[in-house]
Amino acid sequence: MKVNLEELEYAIDLVSADPSGEAKGYVDTNTGAVYYICDGIDTEVPDDLGSDRYLEVPHKEDFDLGTSLVFRFVRAELPDEFDRISGFFSKKGAYSKFNAHLDNIGALERWHQYVDQETREAIKEWCDDNSLSY
Repeated sequence: MKVNLEELEYAIDLVSADPSGEAKGYVDTNTGAVYYICDGIDTEVPDDLGSDRYLEVPHKEDFDLGTSLVFRFVRAELPDEFDRISGFFSKKGAYSKFNAHLDNIGALERWHQYVDQETREAIKEWCDDNSLSY
């Protein structure tokens, strides 16, 4: 059984984007099918969705892709900017300042690519940890 990584990423994005915390995603460990329950999106889900057969899809926060990801990116890609950028994270509005700064220095697209790559790797690791092939 294989899980489609793009479908899994989509479910993780839905779960992570829901401010109410009510959106849920599940992976069928027998078939690899990905299901999600979210306001505004009608999808058919199996009757036994709460059984042990299904793994709940994690939230992006479960992958430790927050501030630590920012600092890994800056160390790897923009080491000369480390002091300036780390200063942003001692005050409110850090992410908006960070993104504006990256845009100003022409590194915003590189940051988005880095986030996408690290997110994909974290999802693969989650699959490996849960014995899911992809």
